[in-house]
Parts: sequence; structure tokens; C-alpha cells
Amino acid sequence: SARVSLSFMGLWPGILFFSAQSISVTVGDPATLECRFSGTKPLKAAWYKDDKELSSGRKYKIISTEKSSTIKIHSTDKSDAGEYTFRVSNDAGSASYQIIKPSFTRKLKPVDSIKGSFAHLECLVSGSLPMSVIWFKDDKEISVSDKFQCTFYENAACLEINRLDSSDSGSYTCMATNQAGSDQCSGPLIVKGWLYCFFLSFFLIFMTNGRMFESKVTSAFSHLFPPPQFNLEPPTITEKPPSKDVLPGSRVKSSVTENKCVKSTLHVRVLYW
Repeated sequence: SARVSLSFMGLWPGILFFSAQSISVTVGDPATLECRFSGTKPLKAAWYKDDKELSSGRKYKIISTEKSSTIKIHSTDKSDAGEYTFRVSNDAGSASYQIIKPSFTRKLKPVDSIKGSFAHLECLVSGSLPMSVIWFKDDKEISVSDKFQCTFYENAACLEINRLDSSDSGSYTCMATNQAGSDQCSGPLIVKGWLYCFFLSFFLIFMTNGRMFESKVTSAFSHLFPPPQFNLEPPTITEKPPSKDVLPGSRVKSSVTENKCVKSTLHVRVLYW
């Protein structure tokens, strides 16, 4: 059967406020949201859905007292899903409060690890507290144990898996939930066996020994094929350009020939200032 989710947001003018809980119901069933409040009278209470004020009628029944207000939907359908707001105000004014749905700001990344070691999975989630975090492996909930350690601190949800085995490979999902709703993200974990470690170690040893062998060969034949030697000297000015007297606004031409006026072992660049 289809489900209808009703999330809640509350506004109040600096008064003690007990908010309703977000709920999920089956299509066709009734749904009730209730808020309790206190403050300086007189107080005006109102319910809204998607910024439109609701009133009692065929679909809704609203009952408000000096300390509480209740809205009941007689028979829910899919169009009833959404955000419901309860606003209470007095002469002091009004303020706002909103429960923010969880959202992952940094999702799980693919992780490769080696059999017998451990793996660390981490993601970042934002949203209103209190918030609960649950981990799943291949859609099956993970229970905290010596093998699986779950932590949630300062928006970071972490799962540490000890003593990895081939059976630990799979898709891991982190789900965060609060009163406004839930969000989730997934990432793969691949556990590689000892055969992979053996070939990886062999490859690294081969590459290391290969570089050592190349270094030894180069040293052995360096006396037969010595690198070319260059005697480099800084450029020097051998002949200075003659001074000239010119009129303001006229053109002046002065040239320096590299072979005649400048001595250098390499090609040089000549600048004027």
C-alpha cells in the first residue's frame, strides 16, 4: 500500500513550544498532528500546508485550545504529503523553527582493502538533531560488534570493519534519519586476498631491484661514456654602444651585435632600459 509522509515545521513568538512529530501513514487512513504551546495571551494559532492556511471542513478538522492545537486529516491521499506548518503568535511577534531533513554533503567513496586488515568508511551528513544513523551491507542492517564499530560525531558517520574477510566485500549504505525525513548514500568495499598481495609485493620488489640494477649498470660504464662537460661563463660586454645626442621626439637606433659586442658561451638575450 502507498504511504503518505507529513513533515512538520513550527513558528512561535519566543514562547515554550512542544512540536508535533513528522509521521507516515497509509493512503486512506486518517492522520493527526498536534502541537502544545504556552505564552502571553491572546494567542493566535493557525495551520499551513505549503504556505497555505488550512481550515476545518470536509477534509480537515482543526481544534485549538489555550495550550494546544490539533489538525486531523479524515482520509489521506498522496496529495496530502508535504510540509505542514503550525504558527502561533501574539503581540510580541513571531519567530521560526524548522526541522531540516538529513542530506549527505560528502558521500561514501569506493574502498579497497586487504584480507585480514581493516576498512574505514566515512561520510558527512547535515541536518537537524537529534539524528540517528544506521549502516547496511547489501540492504541488511549491521549490528555493532567487535567486528563492526559505528560512530557519529560532528556530522561525520564512520564505520570501521575489523578482521576483513572476502565475505565483507559488497555494497555498504549509510542512512541518516530525523523528524523531517531521511537520506542515504552507498559505496562499494572490495576485499582483496593474499594472492593479490603476493603479486603486488613481487611487482614492487621487481621494480625496486630494476632501478638498483639500472643504477649499477650506469655506474659501471660511466668511465667509458663520460657525460659531456661544458665550461659556461656569464656574458660580458666587450664593446659598448656609442653615446648619441638627439633632439626630443626624434627616432634613435642603437644596435648590439652578439659576436662583436657581447661575449658568451651560450646564446644570450639583450634587453634595453
